[in-house]
Amino acid sequence: MLTRYDALYYSLSPLGVPYLAWRWARKRKYRHSAPAMLGRSLPAGSDAGRFSEGSVWMHAVSVGEVAAAKVLEPGLRSLFPGLPFVLSTITETGQEAARRSIPGAEAHTYFPADLSWNVRKFLDAFRPRFVFLLESEIWPNFLTMAQRSGAQIFLLNGKLSDRSFRRYRLVTPLVKGVFGRIRGFCVQSAADQERFAALGVETGRIRVTGNCKFDLEIEPWSDADRTVRRKELGIDPDQPVVVAGSTHEGEEEMILDVWKKVWEATPGSVLILAPRHPERFGEVTELARARGFEISLFSAAGAG
Repeated sequence: MLTRYDALYYSLSPLGVPYLAWRWARKRKYRHSAPAMLGRSLPAGSDAGRFSEGSVWMHAVSVGEVAAAKVLEPGLRSLFPGLPFVLSTITETGQEAARRSIPGAEAHTYFPADLSWNVRKFLDAFRPRFVFLLESEIWPNFLTMAQRSGAQIFLLNGKLSDRSFRRYRLVTPLVKGVFGRIRGFCVQSAADQERFAALGVETGRIRVTGNCKFDLEIEPWSDADRTVRRKELGIDPDQPVVVAGSTHEGEEEMILDVWKKVWEATPGSVLILAPRHPERFGEVTELARARGFEISLFSAAGAG
């Protein structure tokens, strides 16, 4: 039986499907994730049996949310020691990070495309008793069906940007109903708390708990580590280095324009530019070359 959310998705498909197809063909996105988001990689047989008594499902969209999941996973394990742990992502880079950062999860999966018939397959496979969404992932069919199946749902490390808040305000009655499926909201700041409350979430269900990414323990490099990494990158010990990481479209142009002035003032300095999405490496490389910079591709050399 179709839900009202299905009807909305199908009504938007004449616009959405061509756009997604273009991104698949032009930017090589979704080649691995799309089949998995439609249930092609769900556990079967004995693998599926591990989830017969339920699971704890944590959803981290991409690499940044996986970092938060790594902080939270030990605590959730201690709260629910008898339940297998399911970790889902949407992006392919996020899936790689999830498998690398939390290898002990009983299942690494892509989040289901939010169509009711498809969501049902995932819920039947993993039988989640607790669902923890990270930051701002709101998928109405999934939330509705998971809650009706008995799962308790929580938003952890929640945030709501000004842009997302303005969009949600346009459909407040719809959003309020979806948010009603979530039992508790642990948000990063008082501003996030105010935005969720303005969208109809009762203040008693919202707690400001800060950004758990700051709790991630990262072991600093030793002098020997830095020496080895500089050697791998072909950077001399006395060369100044600036890292611009996890950049998005539109940001690289600004960084490169500023960097031209920095390089002129400090010849021999090095910029390490790391776009957030790997499929944009070629595009960013051309931006740098067009400005006359000498380029070395670390990943192409097989070192990273």
